Amino acid sequence: MAQPVLDRVAVAPARPTLSVVPTPTPALSLHDPAPGGVEHRPLTSTDLLVAAARAEVIRLSFSAAVPSVAELADLVDLAAQGVAAAGRRRSEVTVLLDVDVVLAPDERTARRKRAELEYLDALSGLTWSPAATRVVTTGDLLLAELRELAERTGVDGLVLHPLAGGERVEHELRRLVD
Repeated sequence: MAQPVLDRVAVAPARPTLSVVPTPTPALSLHDPAPGGVEHRPLTSTDLLVAAARAEVIRLSFSAAVPSVAELADLVDLAAQGVAAAGRRRSEVTVLLDVDVVLAPDERTARRKRAELEYLDALSGLTWSPAATRVVTTGDLLLAELRELAERTGVDGLVLHPLAGGERVEHELRRLVD
């Protein structure tokens, strides 16, 4: 099976979602997503199968129920099976992944922030480690890491949620994915 390519990235939450899609050249271009359509955020595999039969966009995220890239990739495969079982083409459904992002000025700071988030997860007593599914990186490495995550999970695109830095980081993310 061919590996999917990242064809959509969006930065959330302050303004209407903007998406990044590949152009015929390696550059990426920024555009507003098409209005309308049925979007579903399934919480169970049964919900996912209903979404696969009816939704135009399925939004997934990491959680205690989906704590790893491998488990999320399994959900994407289940969605594809549900789409086929409903008599639809996979291209009729867009599967997006919500991703928490921490943007650091350099790799040393990124490693430190990653370690701090892992420490906070350990203190929280959660049954899963959100830090393991966050993208903590530098601006130079962001697109490569996002593409790798999209390929490993099989999603059609990513919606980025900056964890810190407010509008400044949101603007920086938009600039980097534009």
